[in-house]
Amino acid sequence: MSEQTKNSARTILDQLNDSNRVVPGLPERNKNHDLFATLLGPSGDTEQLSNLLSFWDSIPRYSVSRQIQASMRSESGTLPILRKEFQSPAGEECEMELKPARIELNGEEIDFYPSETEELIEDILRKIFLQQSHGIHDSNREESWCKFSINMIIKELKTFNKKRSLDEVKQALEIMENCRLTITVNGKQAYSSNILSDKLLADRASYLRDPNALSAVKFSSLISRAINKFDYRQYNYADAMSLKQPLARWLFKRLADRFINAGLDAPAYKTIFSQVDRDSGLMHHKRVTRRIEKLKDAIEELVDHKILRTYEMQAIKEDGKIADAVFMLYASGGFIREMKAANARQRIIREEAKKLSMR
Repeated sequence: MSEQTKNSARTILDQLNDSNRVVPGLPERNKNHDLFATLLGPSGDTEQLSNLLSFWDSIPRYSVSRQIQASMRSESGTLPILRKEFQSPAGEECEMELKPARIELNGEEIDFYPSETEELIEDILRKIFLQQSHGIHDSNREESWCKFSINMIIKELKTFNKKRSLDEVKQALEIMENCRLTITVNGKQAYSSNILSDKLLADRASYLRDPNALSAVKFSSLISRAINKFDYRQYNYADAMSLKQPLARWLFKRLADRFINAGLDAPAYKTIFSQVDRDSGLMHHKRVTRRIEKLKDAIEELVDHKILRTYEMQAIKEDGKIADAVFMLYASGGFIREMKAANARQRIIREEAKKLSMR
């Protein structure tokens, strides 16, 4: 980064921390952002809620743990470009190509893929973005900025017993800015960018002087487009953050996005192991039976957290060996109430979207 660029970034951060607290050049109020931030809790409380973005959250960008990355890394610290196939919510055949971020660590340059810490921090930033004083969205430019302090992230992680240090949070933000996603849909490139398109961070000296000094990040344009197209759905962010297993969190988000007819008398949600294995990218054991057990563990965590009431499993065999499995998932009363509230909120969003289109 050139000295001129550093000075420019510092000027913007200074402006962020003045009395106006506005990212220069972007409007403070936006109707699409207002709708995105309008949530509907089953009991009136919305503090625990946030939004899922159907296509963006189907991309398996956080699928390789730090432990597995360590086993993949070369002696020179490099990682290969990661390729994962997945299916979009619309049933399209997609592929993610993920170029790792090159990060300086202890005087050495090392490659990193984004993993669990980055996932948690993105979810926190998206939650903060809902606040009128911290989220800024420009519909015309398809730009969405989140103003935050590092301390806000550290405190939120601590709330859910997922403690991270200042340096760990800053490293995660650097990884999210420097890794690059390329998405192909039905064989054609549809998107190429970073998880965070841009960031302006308060430096360590500023943080030590004021833990609440503001930083800012710009989300992917796919998030901005989803906000513009009203392609999102509310979910219980607090429940997701409370889950320990990344696969349990992934499955919970999938259910919140797609199990829209959940009810005591409604059919169970059918989950096929091979589809979860493909779309989540989170199961790395060579043996199919071990991967099925991992999915079973994730489902049982959802039962323990009273998200699911119960489940049934049926193994599918080929040549006498287990090759796949079907799980039937039965929603809890609490999850059903969450889904009904999310459905009601979707109806409100659709009505408001119609009014906007008629102006």
